[in-house]
This record gives sequence, structure tokens and C-alpha cells, in this order.
Amino acid sequence: MDIVLSYLTADFLGKAAWIWLMFIGIVVSLLAFDLGCLHKGDHEIGVRESPCCCRVATSAWRCHRADLQFLRHPAATPQAHERRLARGA
Repeated sequence: MDIVLSYLTADFLGKAAWIWLMFIGIVVSLLAFDLGCLHKGDHEIGVRESPCCCRVATSAWRCHRADLQFLRHPAATPQAHERRLARGA
């Protein structure tokens, strides 16, 4: 278990590897949902559909950015978690 944890918390391109794995998982699942459920048939995207698709993609991006901002917060570091555990909080 320690080996898996060390790989997941390893630094990759400035972020923990688990964050990148989570992001890739979200992108793949959204792509599968989009291609499998929403767009079963071939058609040209119209003027009415385009803003909706843009809003969905922008919302997903904003949720991911908000998550990264939360994780960058000093209270979200493993050291802060260990200090809370040591205090008994």
C-alpha cells in the first residue's frame, strides 16, 4: 500500500500524480458520455447546440480549476493534515 501511495503522491508536472489521473478519468468519462449517449448519430452541430456544448465544457473546466485551487490551499497539504491529527482535531 505504501508503494501505491508513494506513486500517487509523486510530483508530475508540478502536481501530484493522483490529480492528473483524476483529470484524465474525468476527461475520458465525459468523452464516453458525449459520444455514447449525447451524439449517437452523425450530424452537424447547429447554432442552438453549440453554446450548450460550450457551456458544459466550460463548466467542467471551472469545476476542475476550483478543485485545483482548493488543493493548493495551505490547509489541504498532507503536513497540515498530520498537524490536525497530532492535535487530536
